[in-house]
Amino acid sequence: MADENLSIYKENIELFINKMNKNKVKDESVIECFKYYYKKLYKNESGFISKKDIKGFNSNDIVSVDNIANEDIDENLLKQLVIIKLNGGLGTTIGMEPGKPKSLLIVKNDLSFLEIIMKQAAHINVPLILMNSSNTSEETDKAVQKAILRFPELKEHKPEYFEQNQFPKVKKDDLTPVSFPDNEKLEWNPPGHGDIYLSLKISGLLNKLLTKGIKYAFISNSDNLGAIVDKKIFKYFIDNKYSFLMEVAQKTKSDIKGGHLARDNKGNLLLREIAQCPEDELDDFRDLTKYSYFNTNNVWIDLEYLNKILSDNNFIELDMIKNEKSVNPNDKTSTKIYQIETALGSAISKFKNACAILVNRDRYLPVKDLNHLLKIRSDYTLLTNNFNIQINPERTIKEDIEINIDKNIYKGVSDFDKCFKNTPSLCNCRYLIINRRVYFEENVVIKGDVRIDNNKHLTKIINKNIVLDNDHIY
Repeated sequence: MADENLSIYKENIELFINKMNKNKVKDESVIECFKYYYKKLYKNESGFISKKDIKGFNSNDIVSVDNIANEDIDENLLKQLVIIKLNGGLGTTIGMEPGKPKSLLIVKNDLSFLEIIMKQAAHINVPLILMNSSNTSEETDKAVQKAILRFPELKEHKPEYFEQNQFPKVKKDDLTPVSFPDNEKLEWNPPGHGDIYLSLKISGLLNKLLTKGIKYAFISNSDNLGAIVDKKIFKYFIDNKYSFLMEVAQKTKSDIKGGHLARDNKGNLLLREIAQCPEDELDDFRDLTKYSYFNTNNVWIDLEYLNKILSDNNFIELDMIKNEKSVNPNDKTSTKIYQIETALGSAISKFKNACAILVNRDRYLPVKDLNHLLKIRSDYTLLTNNFNIQINPERTIKEDIEINIDKNIYKGVSDFDKCFKNTPSLCNCRYLIINRRVYFEENVVIKGDVRIDNNKHLTKIINKNIVLDNDHIY
């Protein structure tokens, strides 16, 4: 760094340190972590991982879950396991009420994500921990209390919480701290789910878990109900003494934005997120044949090994994600900023004896948009007696269902709920497209490839007990 640049860098970093101290940042290691990434940002490191620096995977590089032994697991091993759900996201992308955690969305059988997750953990008697953000902590706690009132048996299985850290947003033009007096909360951002490792440590939960004899964690997103404790995978993880195991799935058209698994030129595993892909390589990133396996964000961790890493270092130096946004997400004309973030799965390159395993599609059933919500609420999926979500075994179509409903009409959950009060049967639907506003009456069945058009401004009624079948436009 040239002397002039070094001087400006020192002035800037001092501004950030003062801001973080004023905001009573939980631990000095959070400041050290931010300084590490800010230096990369200031040195104009893009955070990009180019295709020339990685190698894709093929089927010979990875073990399938279908090919590992299906042996009984010692139930005592489950006493050494904790479930951690990433619960920091709001439901803004699917049009939930402002400030509402996504996990409070009613998703199946009149149950929310959170209620189903609590029931899943209680059923196998494994403790549950939620990693909240500053945006979700209060509402999540209220929802947990309501869930216990609704289902008293959950009282003995109340989850613990910890809150992920916050980083100050960085102005794009001069790399100084953002000032937004109208709403100071908008000056800060959660630093991605890669922050889980440091947050676990400084919250005291990592030490608490190890003291209680809990050595392993299964971590996943709260909006992925397919991410349940699979005893077969857990046993495989333990028997092979892995320190880190990432579940990946075969990429389809609906997964082209998902971070993919690769190896660096030395053969080490790494994860590349779409935000780390150079713009001129995005077509390659989305190519299903070049990068076939995407990260489900279902991860198994050896907590003793994690503790060793964090005892030797204040934090794990993960790949930086430089996320360019507007300071006010509701106003695209507001000041342009960078959010410094990291990803949970990128730690695969930092753990010795890490591996990936190819899992079936039923372990990745997220709700990222209203198309996904329709799929999960329909009979494409079933909620079993042990509160697991599975793809309907009566489905005869091998391909994953693809849904595309009109984004200009269905802008949020409340509007979606009015039109899809009665969810049509999609068990044997392959592709569904809906243009403009449609209302479904009871017992509508959709099969194969169906397109529903409505060129009028009035709501189109799909009458009850009707079957819409292959290659028809309605």
